[in-house]
Amino acid sequence: MKPLNFKLSLVLILILVFNAFTFAQETYKASVNESKVIIEGTSNLHDWEMSVETLKSTLVMKPDSNEINSVHFEVPVKSMKSGKNRMDKNTYEALKEEKHEQISFSSSAVEESDNKYYATGKLSIAGVSKNVKIPFDISKQNNQLALNLSYEINMLDYKVEPPAALFGTITTGDKVNVNINLIFK
Repeated sequence: MKPLNFKLSLVLILILVFNAFTFAQETYKASVNESKVIIEGTSNLHDWEMSVETLKSTLVMKPDSNEINSVHFEVPVKSMKSGKNRMDKNTYEALKEEKHEQISFSSSAVEESDNKYYATGKLSIAGVSKNVKIPFDISKQNNQLALNLSYEINMLDYKVEPPAALFGTITTGDKVNVNINLIFK
């Protein structure tokens, strides 16, 4: 009987420790309607931009502090819209949307230095994942958090061939700038 009681006690202790850790965090979810993500790029003809219509993002913080435990961000590729059907289609093809429907970032660590935050983690685009360190700002207002960042991505780093149109006469630049303004509640 003693080994069973010991095992039961150990399981109960682990459950209590896990629950204490879980309750010592606050999870915020991004409001899709209030958040904004814009991807900006260039081409040999003109600059362009796409807006993201749908996203999922969570931010986990320690309560009553500015300490952020983790950030997760996910965008369905087909939610990126330019207002031009052909450009959207070329973008989805370049991002290999049929095999890789999501672009995602999951942090493994978040640091603060001089009122600036840095999320280190995996950014996955078109089936290629890279470890990156993304700087961002965060502010708290009326029980909600605002996360803002601007981050440059070289598409070639993710094996994405920059989209082209009109038999290659219009080509896009290798780099895009992603501007993210998320409102978490």
